[in-house]
Amino acid sequence: MLPFKNRLVKGKDFERIQRGGRYFSHGNIALKFIPNGLEDTRVGFSVGLRFSKLAVARNQAKGMLRDIFRGYLNKLKKGQDIDVIIRKREGEKIKAPKLAEEVEIVLLKAGLIEIKK
Repeated sequence: MLPFKNRLVKGKDFERIQRGGRYFSHGNIALKFIPNGLEDTRVGFSVGLRFSKLAVARNQAKGMLRDIFRGYLNKLKKGQDIDVIIRKREGEKIKAPKLAEEVEIVLLKAGLIEIKK
């Protein structure tokens, strides 16, 4: 689980991100982010019915994303609200290692984490 201070839960926050956020995507992961004016970075997850009609599958996907983002919390740029959107192509299975790789690539593209040398 993500700490409460790092969770994005209010609908108005998601709407604000969707209206004015910057968009980046790679593979099955897309994200939008916007500065929040706070000390902490907050992350929310959007998994729609297009991903799967089964709530179990959507919740499993969110769980995988939470696990992945827990590892990035101290590496993320401070003061951002991030909405992570997961999508799936027809007949494709989502595996955690591939998902983690795609998350890292999209975070690097967005400039939310830096490459360690």
